Amino acid sequence: MSIRIMTAVWGMDLPDSEKIVLLALADCANDEGICWPSVASLAKKCSKSDRTIQAAIKSLTAAGHLTRDERPGKGVLYTLHPTPAATAPRKDCAPKRATPTPEAASDKPSRTPISSSDASHPSKGTGAQKRGWPKDMPPPANVPDDCWAGFIEHRKAKRQTLTPRAYVLLCKKLAELAEDGWPPGEMIDRAVEHGWTSVFPPKSNETRHAQPGRPARGRFRDPLLNEPDRGYSGVG
Repeated sequence: MSIRIMTAVWGMDLPDSEKIVLLALADCANDEGICWPSVASLAKKCSKSDRTIQAAIKSLTAAGHLTRDERPGKGVLYTLHPTPAATAPRKDCAPKRATPTPEAASDKPSRTPISSSDASHPSKGTGAQKRGWPKDMPPPANVPDDCWAGFIEHRKAKRQTLTPRAYVLLCKKLAELAEDGWPPGEMIDRAVEHGWTSVFPPKSNETRHAQPGRPARGRFRDPLLNEPDRGYSGVG
């Protein structure tokens, strides 16, 4: 569940059916807005019919609040990008008058010392920039901070800056690998270790880890041959 995305959805002006479907998707999504629930599970969560869910998804996609990625045999991958600022009504408020502090109202000079270092140096960056990645590209789901910072540094060393589109595609790859039982953090470390700028499905003779309550499934593809490994068949 992504609290950030759910908060953005609550601030949007949408018809009731579309809003509850978008909230249900946000409840399933990670912080990158990626999720893959079925229409049946959304219908149960929203207490709506399948037809109502499909109509709402179609309207949200047309409005640009949602992106659908059809994956044959694996369902649909949704990417949420709600824009509450564009839909919420604007509130015009007159600025408040500044209340002078006691020292500003007094004719006595301020006794608060100002160091030369504070005056000459701008404030240092905080948050994502201080940790080593762009503020609009946080670590994907289940990828540790230090692991993600190392991957960003690795791509910079390769002169392969991570673009917004490349970030979205990488998150989708990690989500698909996670479905097949490969931990996203390990996949990022594996890419850095091999000198890659993206992630690839491991070979069939490597051990994968099924997520709790979900068996590993599907066949693995060798990234060098781009075809299924005939020697391994996952649980379908």
